[in-house]
Amino acid sequence: MTALRASVGQRDFAPPATHEAVAEAEEACGYSLPPLLARLLTQVANGDFGPRSGVAGVRGHEWRSTGFFEDMTEWAQAAADDPEWGRRRWCLPLVQWGCAIATMIDCRDPAGPLWGWDPNLCCLDHALFPLDQCLAQMLEESLDADYPEPFYAGYFADLRNTGGCEPLVWKNGRIAAGRE
Repeated sequence: MTALRASVGQRDFAPPATHEAVAEAEEACGYSLPPLLARLLTQVANGDFGPRSGVAGVRGHEWRSTGFFEDMTEWAQAAADDPEWGRRRWCLPLVQWGCAIATMIDCRDPAGPLWGWDPNLCCLDHALFPLDQCLAQMLEESLDADYPEPFYAGYFADLRNTGGCEPLVWKNGRIAAGRE
């Protein structure tokens, strides 16, 4: 928490979320937010930290929306009404990278495992895949200037070379050569 606060330095960032806003997001997704995420949102900032300073917030967040979602609460509420996403309300968008690619957080587990969402893959059935990383690991790594983003050099070439329509396997911020 101290390192994350230091990383935001003196720049402007969102004020902390209220506990009521966190509770609203939890009600919308049907699970408690992972404790680390809830603490960061209420004690550090309501989003705007982490990789690319792009972690989304909960209600009240004035995030630079790209149209993918306004905040985690809105996403969970919309997902509840969608036949496809309704069964995945536990998976909230955390960082939006562009081209509809996002890092999602699993609220079913207090450690906050991360999932990737990339609908540019072969089909929507395989657009959601585990990233083999949790929230704390991502935040720790994002403090390093060399944090691997989904759009690393060669991402789309690696994606084309994976062959077949099946879930991606990620290791250390890169598409792994082997499949599950």
